[in-house]
Amino acid sequence: MRTLNEEEQALIREYMLIDRKVRRNQVRSGKLSDQFYEGQSMTTRIQEVGGDNPALITVAFRVEDEVADMLDAEAEMKRTGEILRSKRQYFQAYLRSLTQNQRYYLKSKYINQEEQAPYYELEADVIENIEEIEDAVNRRFGFQVDDRNAIDRSIEDIISSLGV
Repeated sequence: MRTLNEEEQALIREYMLIDRKVRRNQVRSGKLSDQFYEGQSMTTRIQEVGGDNPALITVAFRVEDEVADMLDAEAEMKRTGEILRSKRQYFQAYLRSLTQNQRYYLKSKYINQEEQAPYYELEADVIENIEEIEDAVNRRFGFQVDDRNAIDRSIEDIISSLGV
């Protein structure tokens, strides 16, 4: 069996900690409009006007631009939350299909970061399921899907059917 590379291990850890990402997204989403007003001066600049009698005036920000940016940020935060919740739902369903010992191994290694004896078959299965989850979520939300794995599986099927 092959060992996982660092990127694959980081991906497993990311999925094992996905609850934290969902909660963090919810907190940030709730604070977004508050942060808009807290960090926002309702003036964008001070400008000098007049030739003979110069004066300084404050120029307000363009409401339509700022509000549009805030609404875009809120929509993106909402979409990110939906994506994270979908990933969490699929991954938790997968975790429920594992034995208690397998879940304990994953938690110990990837959440608690304890040294564990390699469990190659389980880790390969986890990565395979994560890739399937990524494909499903990408399709659901209209993102580009990496069909490289499907092509590799098709080639393997052809080779095995030919008996090579």
